[in-house]
Amino acid sequence: MPVAWRIRIPGKSVDIITQPLNDQAWMTTSTPYWEGPIAFTGTTSGVGYLEMTGY
Repeated sequence: MPVAWRIRIPGKSVDIITQPLNDQAWMTTSTPYWEGPIAFTGTTSGVGYLEMTGY
């Protein structure tokens, strides 16, 4: 499951890399998914929340 991402938007001068703060946040429900807090660094930095299904 890809939980780390590089996001680039050249026209907006955005280049960030996201990393999970808890890479063991895989949920095994009837529809498996990953959800959890992330941090991002690059042209700007901060924290956020990511939820992914379909993997």
